[in-house]
Amino acid sequence: MFIRFETYQKNDEANSRLGVFQAAYELRDTGKLEGHELDWLRESLGWLERNLELPKVLSNEGTQRAISWFRSTANEPIQKVRDMAALLEVNDVHVRMVKTNDPGTVIYEDDWQVVAVPRKRKKRK
Repeated sequence: MFIRFETYQKNDEANSRLGVFQAAYELRDTGKLEGHELDWLRESLGWLERNLELPKVLSNEGTQRAISWFRSTANEPIQKVRDMAALLEVNDVHVRMVKTNDPGTVIYEDDWQVVAVPRKRKKRK
């Protein structure tokens, strides 16, 4: 199973919802956070940046629709992101956790995450 944390805000480039990382970076840069919240968020993002590989495929041409998912076994990063989601929620950025067994066509994977291009949905008649 794969897990993703996303906001309700639309990400038009990827034709999906804005991920929690993008939302956290935006919140960090708004100037709305109290000093201790900002310090905590910077530390959490720093931990994730140091411990999660940033898949190079995300910057490749033609991968705009690709979405990152955690493996359900990625306990430590998932907990960090759950905590970040709680901070986002307190600041009126609503986050939901999505689970799937089929994230799409996988174009990158490591021990904690996959990046996949969603399969095209068939149009209903």
